[in-house]
Amino acid sequence: MQKLRNNYPFIEGVCKMQKQTKILLVVLVLLSLVLVGCSGRNTAIGTVDMTKVSEQSNLLKVKQTEMQEKIKQAEKELMDASEKSSKEEMEKLQNAKGLELRAYQERMQNEVKQTIETVLSEVAKDKKLGAVLIKDAVPHGGVDVTEDVITKLNQLLAKPETKAETKPAEANPATKK
Repeated sequence: MQKLRNNYPFIEGVCKMQKQTKILLVVLVLLSLVLVGCSGRNTAIGTVDMTKVSEQSNLLKVKQTEMQEKIKQAEKELMDASEKSSKEEMEKLQNAKGLELRAYQERMQNEVKQTIETVLSEVAKDKKLGAVLIKDAVPHGGVDVTEDVITKLNQLLAKPETKAETKPAEANPATKK
């Protein structure tokens, strides 16, 4: 390398420029990190106690009750069919009911999850929080929004669902007269 520098003096200049460029790049990266860190972007973090939400939210209690009713209905149907069906037919019916219940449970869980995510987003926006984390994941600090989430979930249950009210009336031909 020394021999190249002696024969071609511009190589030494290029090496010095590369070294200066590297130093400048490192300084710029460090400066940008400092500026981003000091830019006042300290966002508050919210926390939510999901155990308390599941215990105190009327909406979640209603969904649990709906699931239990669906299970009881399936059990009753299986009991009624057991008197009339062969063993093979019963196995097929049990498998079908099991699949139906799992699909229903999955739909309910997705619906509840989406509802909770929507409510958490609304609460975070209202309280100007950067994020809402599960309380167990935050060792200390954070703004507790559990009561706000429970209140909003209960308000959702209290709102009349116009779609659900209009469908039965439309389905009943006697009310169309």
